[in-house]
Amino acid sequence: RRPPAYGYGRPDPAEEGRDFAAGCGIGEIRPCGWWRIRMRISTSTSMKKEFSELYQAAWAAAKPRRLSDYAEAGGVGAAILTKAGNLYTGVCIDSACSMGFCAEHAAAAAMVTAGEQEVARMVAVNHQGEILPPCGRCREFISQLAEGNKEAEILVEPDRAVRLRALLPCDWKKEADA
Repeated sequence: RRPPAYGYGRPDPAEEGRDFAAGCGIGEIRPCGWWRIRMRISTSTSMKKEFSELYQAAWAAAKPRRLSDYAEAGGVGAAILTKAGNLYTGVCIDSACSMGFCAEHAAAAAMVTAGEQEVARMVAVNHQGEILPPCGRCREFISQLAEGNKEAEILVEPDRAVRLRALLPCDWKKEADA
């Protein structure tokens, strides 16, 4: 990871007008097309109804803040709805030494701490309200917590959710079991 961008979670003014997407943290600004997609939710955008509460919980958790000179948190919030109907949230934590983790990991840790591991739905949202599909590490992490998690619905755009298995097209575990 590179050090925080110009200012606290803001792109360099020289980059103004370019389309950027946030990485895992508020201090990272990366060009679109990396592993996160920029999707701003507006009142005119229709969202899949079953994700509305989950989206609001994730966005409420995303409150950027500096923890120290070397760490930031809350640039991204995530919410997980379990098969039992419980909701867990988490935020990303970014550090100067790349020891941080994504919001999806934090939400999953809260879920596991409470004794659950089966995910029904999940969404990640940055502090500006943009939906962020999970990175490859988070996809794999969630898939390993419970076999059924591959069927979890992941909100990837305001009006589009996909099964986790669709985000893991070349599952290494199938090869290892063969």
